[in-house]
Amino acid sequence: MTTINSKVTCLLKELVTNKYLTRVWVVSYSSATVLLPLLFVCGTFLHLRFVVRKQVNASARPNIRHRATIEMKLTRMSVAVATALAICFLPIQTVFVLRKFGLFGFTSQEFFSTVILSMMNSWVNPWLYCLTNRSYKKEFIRLLCPCRNSPQIVPSGDKEGK
Repeated sequence: MTTINSKVTCLLKELVTNKYLTRVWVVSYSSATVLLPLLFVCGTFLHLRFVVRKQVNASARPNIRHRATIEMKLTRMSVAVATALAICFLPIQTVFVLRKFGLFGFTSQEFFSTVILSMMNSWVNPWLYCLTNRSYKKEFIRLLCPCRNSPQIVPSGDKEGK
């Protein structure tokens, strides 16, 4: 921190001063922190879809509809998580890369809003899982409302409510 005209100011110091190395670093960093995880989530979704579809096609038993339902639920959850990841993290990474290439200057409010949006991913994911997975939803509600699912307490002199 530096004091300029009696105001405390934070100054950003570049780790790499070479313009081209900075650009390589920014593209590498953005790829490693957002693009690769997004590709991983989409790849996982495709793998799950392929495995479940293969099992459904190989099965001649009457539970094919049940497996198809499971496939649709996995698909819905995977798409929701991948979409949330993209919506939350792509704006800040895009601004970060464009700024380093000199294509975009942003105000502190714009930067702050993209930071908040990226942090919201951690808040959004549990709600997405709750909306797309019945088992997760049941446990999530149990954690939020522990008194709602607590066992009935029977007084010691009263056997089974007599």
